[in-house]
Amino acid sequence: MTEKKSRIWVWWVIAGILTLATGYYQRVTGPTYDKKINFTLDGQEYKVKLPRSHGDDSNCPVVLPLSDSNYSATLIYRRFQFDKDYTEVPFERSDSTPVGFTSQTTTGRET
Repeated sequence: MTEKKSRIWVWWVIAGILTLATGYYQRVTGPTYDKKINFTLDGQEYKVKLPRSHGDDSNCPVVLPLSDSNYSATLIYRRFQFDKDYTEVPFERSDSTPVGFTSQTTTGRET
């Protein structure tokens, strides 16, 4: 009986390690997490998070960390797995920071 109990214990340890590993992988690479990108503009490096989902009925904000008003930007996006054309939205300044808004709501309808 002791050998059988030790085998069961080993299988429980393997199951626990596998569960923790797959949970960590999903947490790090999940499809709803922001896409993190870096870019360089005039020798200065910037870090941006691009949202992949938005859990509110309002428009989804995309913020660029640029305080210089000499730059303009355009947000180009489309809904995932739809054969629609890309939508272009110019960024607007809010508190001297460029902000672009997607027009998709949580119901999947575009406003």
